[in-house]
Amino acid sequence: MSLETALEWTLGSWTFLGVVIPLFIFLGLGAMGLTPPEFTFAKVCFSLAVTVAMLSFARWLASVTNESLPLLGRVLCGFLLFGLLGASWVEVTRWVREREKMAIIASAHAEPQDQPESATPLVAPTPTPATSETAQRPQQTTPKAEQKLTQQQDQHPTGTNKGDTAVPKRKDKQPSINQNMTNSPGGMQAGRDLIVNPPAKPWGLSLEHLTRLAQREAPYARPEKKWGDLITCPLGDPDSTQFAVNLVTSFRTAGWNLPDSGFSQSIFSGNPVGVFVKVHSQDSHPLGMSEFIITLREAGIEPQGMVEESVPADEFQIVIGHKP
Repeated sequence: MSLETALEWTLGSWTFLGVVIPLFIFLGLGAMGLTPPEFTFAKVCFSLAVTVAMLSFARWLASVTNESLPLLGRVLCGFLLFGLLGASWVEVTRWVREREKMAIIASAHAEPQDQPESATPLVAPTPTPATSETAQRPQQTTPKAEQKLTQQQDQHPTGTNKGDTAVPKRKDKQPSINQNMTNSPGGMQAGRDLIVNPPAKPWGLSLEHLTRLAQREAPYARPEKKWGDLITCPLGDPDSTQFAVNLVTSFRTAGWNLPDSGFSQSIFSGNPVGVFVKVHSQDSHPLGMSEFIITLREAGIEPQGMVEESVPADEFQIVIGHKP
């Protein structure tokens, strides 16, 4: 079989193409459903499906005669078919890339496994101090009298002989148990003898809120615009730095162009605490700012507004301060 015959049988057979193209699409979708997902293999499968479809349409247009379809009709068909396939390939590739970024965010915010709760230790109750005078001050006896009393108690352990005086047994006072406890900051006292210190809540947005932020900021993405001064955090604060890194990932997932590391670190004269949103003036309403503020409030973080004329009128800037 010659090469021309093989191409005629493959690219010219709609039955063959009806099997190959859906096969590539199903392979790509299946690769994205793996654990972990194979995004590169999915991109290759989708690209092969579009390539085969383009070659098939190109061969069909080349085989059409002027009698069946004029030149203008072939040009219009080619423009529509190739334009549709090209746009489909671009959107599918962008969709796979967004899914890949979402997977990166999910892996970066994987929650640790729950630690088993510690069992409450059993502590013997503090004995009640004796109130009787006999228990507090044992009787003083001579060695002979003590020996006689011992013999009488051996003969009658539960009672006394007639004419004898009952003498209570000495009970050694048990030492009291010191149960003074001091809870550490943020600690929780369980029962009477167990102190549990739950882990501190991380400073920033959860995975759910980061994903929601990326979805809300996606309509305002302008890939040609570089947001070099969008996010700033204090130098040397690991919690604020991690908060900033997560925001960078979320905005990049939305399609925003944050160059280099995506954020900057500065030394502030004061001690900024919380999240600050800087705008050019009180009348400024840059795109994407309201969505960011709404997401912060849903996460329980109330941002503070700042007005600085150095901020461009169509932009807003975020300052991640120290954890409250």
